[in-house]
Amino acid sequence: MKYLVCLYAFLFMCLSFDLYSNTTGMGKPETESQMSAQDSVLAITAQVIKLIDLGRDTCLVSLEKALRITDRCEKKTLYRAEVYQQLAYAEMQFGQLSRADSLLDISKVLFEENDWGKGVALVYLKKGSLSALRGLQEEEIRYQILALEYFEAEADHSNAYKPCINLATIFTRLDQSEKALLYIEKAEKHLKELEGYKDNYGYLYFLNTKLICFGDTLEKLSDKTLEVEVLNAANTSFNYYLNQMISLNEDMLSLSQKLESSEFKYRAILMESKIKGFQKDHNGAMDVLRDDYDDIMAQDNVLVKFYTNFYLARALKAQGDYSEALKYIQIAEKLNDQNEETFEKEKRYVLNMYYDIFTKQNRYKEALNIFEELTELRNQANSADRFKVVNELEAKYQKEKDKNEILMLSAQNSKLKLNQFLLITGFILMAAFLLVFMKYRRLSQEIEDNKKITQAILLGEENEKKRLASDLHDGLGQSMLILKNQYLQGDTNAIFKEDFDKLIQETRAISMNLHPAPLKLFGLTKALEDMVYKASLNQSIFSSHELTDIDAFVNEISSIQVFRIIQEAINNILKHSDATSLKLMANAKSNELELVLMDNGKGFEITAKNRESLGVTTMHERAEAIGGKLFVESIIGKGTTIRLNFPKAV
Repeated sequence: MKYLVCLYAFLFMCLSFDLYSNTTGMGKPETESQMSAQDSVLAITAQVIKLIDLGRDTCLVSLEKALRITDRCEKKTLYRAEVYQQLAYAEMQFGQLSRADSLLDISKVLFEENDWGKGVALVYLKKGSLSALRGLQEEEIRYQILALEYFEAEADHSNAYKPCINLATIFTRLDQSEKALLYIEKAEKHLKELEGYKDNYGYLYFLNTKLICFGDTLEKLSDKTLEVEVLNAANTSFNYYLNQMISLNEDMLSLSQKLESSEFKYRAILMESKIKGFQKDHNGAMDVLRDDYDDIMAQDNVLVKFYTNFYLARALKAQGDYSEALKYIQIAEKLNDQNEETFEKEKRYVLNMYYDIFTKQNRYKEALNIFEELTELRNQANSADRFKVVNELEAKYQKEKDKNEILMLSAQNSKLKLNQFLLITGFILMAAFLLVFMKYRRLSQEIEDNKKITQAILLGEENEKKRLASDLHDGLGQSMLILKNQYLQGDTNAIFKEDFDKLIQETRAISMNLHPAPLKLFGLTKALEDMVYKASLNQSIFSSHELTDIDAFVNEISSIQVFRIIQEAINNILKHSDATSLKLMANAKSNELELVLMDNGKGFEITAKNRESLGVTTMHERAEAIGGKLFVESIIGKGTTIRLNFPKAV
């Protein structure tokens, strides 16, 4: 990841420097007071990388000063767009990724207002680097391709090679060598259009990217698991890539010394060791790295340090010095694990090395553990969705490039039109048949469901009538008979009055079951609280509630259904559960309400018979009638929990 950040930093410096040099004329030392407002803005933004080295406060103060100067510029919004872009780059370097993203969005809008497509394309480049820092690989590729499409359309070779190098780097890390080589070829074509292209950092980055891609290609060609005939066929390609790597690495070493770049000097040394490994010169591979090992380990680039230790371990393993090889591969593993984002490819390299060494040392148990970890990692890497977005973007890009070829082939395609028509017609007929069939099935299912609902409603009404008849006969009827006898005997004392009060209470209870008055008078919240309170009048049970104001979630129809569901559930608890406590709670969300009723009773096994006898089916249907769902959970000996979820009524 640091490698990519360094690459983007260099590209950004080139862009800013080109913009500044084209505007100011270069070379003439001018003070800010001698410059125009436009030149002052560009002078500050061109020095953004040096300003970053001075710290965030210094950098932001200078760029904010440039932002103020834009008020005096002729094209104010255009120059402000450039400053916002540089501010975003600075914030990226200081880890303020969200702020950088917002600044880039502002910059893009301002560039679009000025109809400056190049500015938008440069924003896409920085959006790509920002996506890389966030680990959003698909977005990174998308932004790089968007930038490349613009630069190639404008034949802007000085910028077009940059996204090509970035894309080649990305696809190399994804083990997609064919795509990586494609973008390397594109980058080289654009570079060759530039005068003196072999004498700058851009070409240095290009050489490094090409070497990495060729090295990965050679790794595949030298894979011992390939069949012999495949190896023989690939021998010419292997020698071609090896010779190319030798020549390219000499160029990179020479240019890095000319530009006094220690980082690329060590990369060239690292690549030389890799080349010697391909040549089976393992002593030479070790000697190259050991001479500069301490200096390399003092560098900041994690990947360079990782591969230094990895190549040393590989050379030692090839010579049979497994203990020493383990020492270096452990250092490589630690470097990869300490990185901000562990590289999957390098992790596979480490695990493969461990597996080979443990196998050679007959440490089969440890080798088996490594093999299992490798298998899991490969399964993750081979996920079907991993490159879906990448392939879609590539298809879109290639589609635009292949328009001319499509036009040329249109005459040949005309012969296939009849077959296509028949195929499409058959597909439409099949789709229509499936649609009619599915609709028929759905209607049949709806009819069947409606029958079941109707039957359940009728059964529920019949059960309700039976219950009402039982209440009238066993409760109200018996009480009235007792009072009649007392009256006839002239026994109208205090006991008579007490029994008469009980008769009134029973009448009210039956009336409440038929139509709950508190629900209409006070709303659902108070009605449920009253219901829970009355349950506690039963001496064998303690009831409580945690109810917020839930009336905002229901209308007249849904409140009745909710009331009946909770009423049925509490009646079941009082009649069947042998519980000593029950509790009703409400959990309100933005557009949904959940009611939870819990008891500590004996519980029951949820069967079709129990669902019918306890009225659970009717409760489910009431829940569905208001667009909700009912969940019943019961554990024998521990109690029952009923959850009612329903949406806010419109």
